[in-house]
Amino acid sequence: MNLYLLMRFDVTEVKVTEANNRFSVTLLLQFLIAPSIFYWSLPYLAFRYLYLLMRFEVTGVKKLRQDIIKKVFSNNRDFRSSSDRASLAASQDMG
Repeated sequence: MNLYLLMRFDVTEVKVTEANNRFSVTLLLQFLIAPSIFYWSLPYLAFRYLYLLMRFEVTGVKKLRQDIIKKVFSNNRDFRSSSDRASLAASQDMG
């Protein structure tokens, strides 16, 4: 039952981010209705929980990949600019 409530609360939390003002009503309804629909809704809730988890994982991985790409490109830019500075200094030494 604790896992069920945890899943329901997790789904509610996602709804909160979408619509803040409906939070208390949704939470109250879920805790009132939860015992009666526990048995037949558990597979759906498990699927929904896994879907939310996977969606979060995918967006997290996508953001991580974007961060890595930005970091690599910024490092390349820094490296290029430092090598340009080095070549410029070398050409000034020669001239």
